[in-house]
Parts: sequence; C-alpha cells; structure tokens
Amino acid sequence: TAAVVTEDNIHCSLMVKLAKEKKGLIVAVEHRFYGKSIPTNDFTTESLQFLSSQQALADLARVHQHVSKEYAIPGKTKWIAFGGSYPGVM
Repeated sequence: TAAVVTEDNIHCSLMVKLAKEKKGLIVAVEHRFYGKSIPTNDFTTESLQFLSSQQALADLARVHQHVSKEYAIPGKTKWIAFGGSYPGVM
C-alpha cells in the first residue's frame, strides 16, 4: 500500500528514490493469506492448498498482465521485484 512504499520506509526507500528518478512505477502486491488478501474463510489444510509458491508466481503473473494493460506498458518493459519474503525472492 502507499503507506508502506515510501522513502521513509527502510525497506523501500532506495527503490522509491530510483523510481522517481527513472520515472518508474511501483506496484505493491499483497500476497494471499497475508493482510486482507485471504481467499478462503478459514485456514484449514484444504484451504491452505492455495498458499504455495506456484500460486504466488501465478498471482504475480496476473498482476503483471493487469498492470501492463491498465497502464499501457509496452511488452519489452523491464520489471524489478524487490522487498522481503516473496517479492524479494521471486
């Protein structure tokens, strides 16, 4: 969210500065089962089948597709993932 991705946040400050400098776009993605992004009503083993690295990659691919279309981003545009947890390692 905008409250998290700021120059004042130690985890994001460099990337926010670089995005401003290079006229880049920053998109904050909240992963399934974190924060408000809970796709099921419970945390049973059956529900948690949707919490996997494969699902997270599929979600990021869908976000990439949506953001590219929404902002008319050319197909050869480079994307950089940063952060901790999934965003930093995918």
